Amino acid sequence: MKKTITDSTIDADVLTYTVGEDPVLDLALAKWDCMGTAAHVTMLSEMKGLKRPIVTKAEAAKVRRELGRIVKLAAAGKFEIRVDDQDVHMAVERMLTEKLGDLGKKIHTGRSRNDQVAVDVRLHMKDAILATETELLELASELCSFGHDVGPVPMVGRTHLQPAMPSTVEMWATGHAEMILDQLANFEAAYQLTDTNPLGSAAGYGVPLPLDRKRTSELLGFSRPIHNCFGASMARGECEASLLSALQNGTLPFLPVTVDLKQQFSDLLDGVRFFAEKRGIDIQRQQALKEALYTYLLNKREEVALQQAINEANVRLVEGPIGG
Repeated sequence: MKKTITDSTIDADVLTYTVGEDPVLDLALAKWDCMGTAAHVTMLSEMKGLKRPIVTKAEAAKVRRELGRIVKLAAAGKFEIRVDDQDVHMAVERMLTEKLGDLGKKIHTGRSRNDQVAVDVRLHMKDAILATETELLELASELCSFGHDVGPVPMVGRTHLQPAMPSTVEMWATGHAEMILDQLANFEAAYQLTDTNPLGSAAGYGVPLPLDRKRTSELLGFSRPIHNCFGASMARGECEASLLSALQNGTLPFLPVTVDLKQQFSDLLDGVRFFAEKRGIDIQRQQALKEALYTYLLNKREEVALQQAINEANVRLVEGPIGG
């Protein structure tokens, strides 16, 4: 993480360059940063072994209320991370200090932006993983329902994209559903890896305070704290890599689905085209037969008329004899 640098000690262009896109990208972490801060300040107010509390329970309640207001602003798109804030952590701390004075500065006690961002990202990832798993389950459920409703309707079974065996729509749909469900194991592995709490590890070597890391884990919904503070610091990136791997593998079941659907539609269009062409040929044949029959009947009528004219005797006297 970048060191805290104010406008008065650094050129504005240099500050803008070093901050980069954090004021935009960190907006997605605003809610999670407020949650991490709420858990941390609650733990500070309950911390034992000190002559006097760093934060009283009444002060912690004030901080949590203000954090709730910031979460609502973020949800409404009204939360802003300024360039001089550098990131979401400092933006939240600035807003708390503006409202609560020195109390807002106390939230940084016992932690670093290193463990702060690690907590934010893990909370964000856990939420994203659960949302993805929900969508996969819904898709698998829809495929199973579709297969059950359609039943054993015949369908071409293919091997190497070529027609090979008779199959059914039900087998096709539920087979793809099972492939999708198999991918949940990868997302669960990513979730289990992410479901550990780095908060309290500070910059990687802990702090000289009796922090109750189990308490913050409980408040934030983590299964447990990461035991070794150095390990918590070095774990940055492994959760992200695990989720990216799960997402990449999660796309694999969709390739055969799309290929199958494309082939089925292609077969359907070929069938429609065949029957349309066959129908066109039948119509042409019928028209040709009608024309041939019409011509035949015309010719036959003329032949009959001519034959009657030949066979019929001409007995009518056209003119009487001359002079007799």
